[in-house]
Amino acid sequence: MFNVLLEKCADWLLPIIGGCLVWYSVHYFALTPRIITIDSKRFYVQDSSLPNQVNKCLRERLGRQVLQTGLMEAALYTATLKHLAEPYQDVLANAYVALDETCGVSYARRKALEKKRSEAEAINTIKNVTEKIKFWRKLLTGK
Repeated sequence: MFNVLLEKCADWLLPIIGGCLVWYSVHYFALTPRIITIDSKRFYVQDSSLPNQVNKCLRERLGRQVLQTGLMEAALYTATLKHLAEPYQDVLANAYVALDETCGVSYARRKALEKKRSEAEAINTIKNVTEKIKFWRKLLTGK
């Protein structure tokens, strides 16, 4: 039974499977590292809430981190002409998490939030003081 199935499939199925393996291996070994490295530098969207130094670190290291942790998923992503993106998106998210500590993303975000909070606090303090001055001025002058 197996021999009959192999004889029938050998004419057309094995060349298709072989072609798919060649296509994937070319992507795995040659094309994917170049595509991911170039895409990660060119299409990285800078976060305006982060300092330039942190954005530069992410842009430079993102491609290498993806290739180190998920070359197989990235090759599948590029070999299917970016149609099979879900495993690659998981690898990309994991790469961002791994680079969080390396590039100091969470520290920079914490600093930015702290700065915004202190600015909002200063604005509220100024508002409170001006309201108190207006109250006392109105109380003392009657206007």
